[in-house]
Amino acid sequence: LTMATRRRLMREFVHDCLYARSGYFSSPSERVYHPPAPVRFGALIGEADWRRTQAELVSRASAGFLTPVEYFQPWYARALGRYVVGEHLREAARAGLEGAPAHPLRIVEMGGGNGTCAAGLLGWLRDEYPSLYDSCSYELVEISPAMAERQSHRLREAGIDTDRYVVHNTSAIDWARRG
Repeated sequence: LTMATRRRLMREFVHDCLYARSGYFSSPSERVYHPPAPVRFGALIGEADWRRTQAELVSRASAGFLTPVEYFQPWYARALGRYVVGEHLREAARAGLEGAPAHPLRIVEMGGGNGTCAAGLLGWLRDEYPSLYDSCSYELVEISPAMAERQSHRLREAGIDTDRYVVHNTSAIDWARRG
């Protein structure tokens, strides 16, 4: 039976459209656009300049889409990192472990796109909090083999130590079931 004639649940249909061998995210072509260089926000003059820049980025991303982490790289990932580290250190302080968290920082990202957030956050962590970086783990859970490879490539390209991250090429459901 073809995809159109076989009776099945909507989630199965969506899953196949996105992740099956011929699915959207299984294609080797770029699905989440990664601009060749960060936007130089300091050089933009007002809202009109931002809108022109945004329109140009969107026109280049015709085969895919842009996420906030791609638009605002590296700032978006750094802001997320500041939040995560702040929460991690506050948790340590609440436990009476000022400056020495009870457990290493562990970050899990589901569907990490091009790996831009992971690369930006881990690069920032390495530079700003080396002791946290040295003991942290960052896990990307990515169902698409093409996207998982793109994430690994981006992290290697960014000079992130391979013992700081792992890319799980599996669904979030299967990853969660592993225990």
